[in-house]
Amino acid sequence: PAYLGDGASVTDSLVAPGARVFGAVARSVIGPGAVVPKGVTVRDSVLLPDSRAEADVRFAIVDEGFVAT
Repeated sequence: PAYLGDGASVTDSLVAPGARVFGAVARSVIGPGAVVPKGVTVRDSVLLPDSRAEADVRFAIVDEGFVAT
């Protein structure tokens, strides 16, 4: 299953099994193995498998294994 950390927020989104969310996700798809750290917001985006958002992401498709900084 997906892991939602303390204080994580997920709204109108799909979070795949194996994803880890500690920040905020809205109207997005988070792939398996993708990580959204605490303090980061992902909005209107797609994080493909094993990607990581190190900064806020909006209106983007983050490729597999990529780190968005």
